[in-house]
Amino acid sequence: MDDEARWTTARRLPHHHTLKPEDRLAGLLLLLYAQWPAAVSRLTIDHTEEPDGAVRIRLRAVPVELPAPDPASWFS
Repeated sequence: MDDEARWTTARRLPHHHTLKPEDRLAGLLLLLYAQWPAAVSRLTIDHTEEPDGAVRIRLRAVPVELPAPDPASWFS
């Protein structure tokens, strides 16, 4: 998949309401953070943290801060 196709898919996934939310998240982790499907399937709630209101996910040793959702896009 070339970069343009990857970004197009990554922009569509959050709004693809025919897919389950967990499948959309898995797809984004694959596309944006280069995670292997096997690694994504092993993630649990214990891999997340929210110490100061920002959501972080531990994909490896250092947690990655996830961008805040854009409320304007929730209804599009």
